[in-house]
Amino acid sequence: MNPAERVPLGRTGLEVTRLGLGTAPLGGMYEAVSDEQGRAVVDAAWDAGLRFFDTAPLYGHGLAERSRIVVVNKVDLLPPEERAPYVAAFADGVATGELAADERVVRDEDGRPVVLGVSCATGEGIAELVATLFRHAPEPEALGVAGDGLADYLVYRPGAGTGGGFRLLREEGGFRVTGLDELASGIDPDDAQDAAALEAMLEERGVLRALRKAGVRDGDEVRVGDVALLVVDERGPRS
Repeated sequence: MNPAERVPLGRTGLEVTRLGLGTAPLGGMYEAVSDEQGRAVVDAAWDAGLRFFDTAPLYGHGLAERSRIVVVNKVDLLPPEERAPYVAAFADGVATGELAADERVVRDEDGRPVVLGVSCATGEGIAELVATLFRHAPEPEALGVAGDGLADYLVYRPGAGTGGGFRLLREEGGFRVTGLDELASGIDPDDAQDAAALEAMLEERGVLRALRKAGVRDGDEVRVGDVALLVVDERGPRS
């Protein structure tokens, strides 16, 4: 079998590779996966020639059920005259509604599925993508509330001077912080100075404040990258 061989995708008129990437693990089905890890897996599959990515409503504990915009990347690899028809073919495929996920693709005022062609290499279509996201994206909100009143998945947007946003994921026995794995790089949790430095960075980014607001308790474990911290007082986690 040639994994990169193109085959028809149902009656959509589209072609995908014979081998695809299943994304259940990337949605946190088995364990928390950071944004960086997820992007690395998808990038590796794309670079290997795969053009079929499978997802489903269960993946990501409901995230896959949210409205979506279809983005076709690397259009710069096509001749200029072929780019618009190529993107239109994707929109036509979505418009058929053959796949369950098609129903969650947002529509423009004329009812046409929102499918955009972009190139991250040249910047083509990026301005339109940003404008479209602002036009269609809902306000951020907590997804799902567990029985004890703590959100399963909280998103914190970057504020001025914070250096980036992050997410808090509920885990058994505590929380995982995603989006800030670089802070824990090279940190030895058994070294008091390293642990104090990490705690100071988490305080600066607003993570400790967010944890307290989310209801972190004494004895909870907080994971940042590969580093596990233990909450020992009300101020925040310590190793």
